[in-house]
Amino acid sequence: MIKACKLSTVVIAILIAASAANGQDQQVNLVAGSIGLSLVLPADLKQFSEEQMAAARAQRIPAKFIFNDPKEDLILAINTFGSDADTRRLPKVAEEIKAAAEKNGADSKSFSSALIKMNGKQWLRFAFTEGPADRLVVNEYFVTDWVGQYVLLNFSTSPENYTRLRKDIERSAQSVQFEMIADVEESAPPIRKN
Repeated sequence: MIKACKLSTVVIAILIAASAANGQDQQVNLVAGSIGLSLVLPADLKQFSEEQMAAARAQRIPAKFIFNDPKEDLILAINTFGSDADTRRLPKVAEEIKAAAEKNGADSKSFSSALIKMNGKQWLRFAFTEGPADRLVVNEYFVTDWVGQYVLLNFSTSPENYTRLRKDIERSAQSVQFEMIADVEESAPPIRKN
């Protein structure tokens, strides 16, 4: 009898289910470790290339995935962080975001924070403005927990574009669906040799 074979399956894939070539929203499915995430991107957003991601990491931009449009009117950065994440700790996460934003020179008068419900989950919605007056950026964070980690969506745009894109940002955040990705080891039945 030959010993049972072990098969380990790890899925590392990004599937783009619809084309954005004609300006339509696109559904994307992303995998980061044990977290599967799907959402509808606002029109024209494209995923960063490997080279762009390497440059972002070199600048210490904490993101697993980054998307932007050709005119760079809107950027979406998606990250996972922490351990033992729990929605009951979202107010503490808000304080940490606030402290980091203040340290980076964000306008504390612009801070807006609320706990909201989306797709049956509790989320932190945190927005603020940062940067020099001639290059202000609005950051709108959506944070929740999934499979023991926090998941953060950061939509960034100029104040002028934020007014125009706010409904697209909200619709994209509301489209988020999660799944748990498992590293599965299966044992094949023994093979009998006659």
